[in-house]
Amino acid sequence: MPSHDFIHTWSWLGVILTWLIWTLLVFGIGWRLAYQLRKPNPKPHEPVGPATGRAGEHSPHSAVEDPLQVLKLRYARGEITREQFEQMKRDIGGAG
Repeated sequence: MPSHDFIHTWSWLGVILTWLIWTLLVFGIGWRLAYQLRKPNPKPHEPVGPATGRAGEHSPHSAVEDPLQVLKLRYARGEITREQFEQMKRDIGGAG
């Protein structure tokens, strides 16, 4: 039969490990929630993903794009009116 000291040591070790696991779990959940709350959210009308180059995703086309193509895409999505499209097209010097 094991000695009393051996059982006593293991019971305290179990208590300490249980507290450690629960503490790490609570702090981990709290850290994750704080991270999510601090992260800036994109505007509702802006898509998130590879095409935008936001939210940590990179696109080969996000760094340098043709301004006229971007303008046409915004118009096609309904983000800007026809008048805004025509004015912006004149501003960037787009033809056609």
